Amino acid sequence: DSNGLTAFGADGFTVGSDVIYNNNTDTYASWNFKANGAGSSNGDGGTTSTVSANTAIGFSIVQYAGAGGTQTMGHGLDKAPELMHCKPTAGYAYQWVTYSKNGNNGAAGENGYLSLQYTGGWNSLSGIWSNTAPTDTVFTTGGSQNTGASGGTYINYCWHSVEGVTKVGQYVGNGDVNGTFAYCGFRPSFVMCKNVGATGEWYMYDDQRIGYNVDNNSLSSSSTAAELTADDIDILSNGFKLRIATGPNLANNFIFLAMAENPFKYATA
Repeated sequence: DSNGLTAFGADGFTVGSDVIYNNNTDTYASWNFKANGAGSSNGDGGTTSTVSANTAIGFSIVQYAGAGGTQTMGHGLDKAPELMHCKPTAGYAYQWVTYSKNGNNGAAGENGYLSLQYTGGWNSLSGIWSNTAPTDTVFTTGGSQNTGASGGTYINYCWHSVEGVTKVGQYVGNGDVNGTFAYCGFRPSFVMCKNVGATGEWYMYDDQRIGYNVDNNSLSSSSTAAELTADDIDILSNGFKLRIATGPNLANNFIFLAMAENPFKYATA
């Protein structure tokens, strides 16, 4: 969308007049993760990719061209990605597909995918990641039009855990108001979680929209609805705790991504 986010700046970003981004009087949320500028050529895999990577937080942005069969691309990180979100940007109009190391209802997820824009659980499809887990240098795709078909251009956001900064993890809900505690090792500023054992939203919480316990409102990438105001979670000093018996705390397997409010790993005090 050429009239949505129109410019990246040194201290922020600019949006255009598209009502999806800038409707008069509406309030918006934005989550921003710093990579490493415009990116550079990466030849670690069989297919050269363009990579912008921030190894300090375990995050990279990868652009590459599909080859129509099994191919490998460098991701620029120093550990294997535990979570990836991939989408065609040209050539094909397909959904966001997600790799999670625990995406298959808590088991290894390289032989299928979750969808970032839909509520469904894990889907089996070997052509997505060619049944191959990422390594410390590359990730692998098959010939699927979602991730690597000939004539397609793709973007992939890659994440792995970094102690004190980023946590890619999983928890099991207990279906009780005295809910499950998910350990992160830091106080989260942002939390995203998804039920991988059954249908459910991608719930996203942060410490800016109200941002104090118990009022941590949620938005979802799998819904166009306004934020939900149910009191789902408490954000704690070393993780988060579920406070409802439904939604993100059903008795199923969940995956999550959390980012630290203050990354103590790099504190100088």
